[in-house]
Amino acid sequence: MILKAYESSQQDAVLRLWENSGLNTLFPANGHLWKINVENNLAFKSEDFWGAWNQQGKLLGFVLTRRFRDITTPSIMEERYGKTGWISLLLVEESSRRQGIGTGLLEKAHAVLSDVKSIRLGGDFNHFFPGVPEGESLGFFSNKGYTFNQELINDLSLDLDNWELSEQPISIMGGDYFFTQGKAGEEESILDFIGLPSNGFSPRWRYDLERIFKKGYSPENVTLIKGQSGKIEGFLQTWELKEVIECALSRPTIFWAMHEKPMEKHGSIGPLGINSTIRGGGIGLALVAAGTAYLKKRGVTFVTIDWTALTTFYSKLGYHPWRSYRIGYKNL
Repeated sequence: MILKAYESSQQDAVLRLWENSGLNTLFPANGHLWKINVENNLAFKSEDFWGAWNQQGKLLGFVLTRRFRDITTPSIMEERYGKTGWISLLLVEESSRRQGIGTGLLEKAHAVLSDVKSIRLGGDFNHFFPGVPEGESLGFFSNKGYTFNQELINDLSLDLDNWELSEQPISIMGGDYFFTQGKAGEEESILDFIGLPSNGFSPRWRYDLERIFKKGYSPENVTLIKGQSGKIEGFLQTWELKEVIECALSRPTIFWAMHEKPMEKHGSIGPLGINSTIRGGGIGLALVAAGTAYLKKRGVTFVTIDWTALTTFYSKLGYHPWRSYRIGYKNL
């Protein structure tokens, strides 16, 4: 086995291995997503990827590591993520397993990330997966000292063909609040709302949205709830396949869904955030319904939600588990 760092000429071999890994049934290999998440990712360095090649020049497995490298961001991002490393992907082709290749690649990943305080499996910036997909790989990582949360996290889905907007809560029907899509020029107001410390949102939400605004993601795709004064009280991002592709955005559930259901028009929602002072009473659920209705109006027929533990919450609108994962980590 020969370990090699990444070169762009290896992309075809990587995608072929992905197709032969057993992962391809639920998570089809996709060159467009690979280019977005890896080759065109400004944080990616060739030594983040190590491939295991045999003497005949065949790729048998690879590992993709991540770390947070953006020094231009607010200090809270560096404080939160600067000492975390991620293993974004570790794949070995099915016919080459149980030969020590996966163990060797994992050891290489640990060496690459030797200066971090903890390693997380999935859930990285521009992630492919929010955690480890349910399956035999959980046992592999457990045997290597990784701990897994008991709670499942899920991607969710909803078929919109027969879906209808549910009745709105009293606070909406009474006119205290209203829904609207964001408008050009509102980018900073939306980002400021997400960044309010009192709301307790992940700083990653603001960071990610600011980046994709710069890539061309329109504020019209953000469903807002506002009070009568026009103050933003909540937000929900929506996504359509066309814009994800045109703006080179990373939204993996859309790519998985378009292969599973090629005849549908695909969209996605999330993240969702409500002002802490008005939570409860159905406001959040109503905002999800409004965003879902917006996508349906745009012609979307199949919607996914990427990475959530709030399965019961979203199920009230008909969303159901579609892909399942467990969060795994190792403290060093």
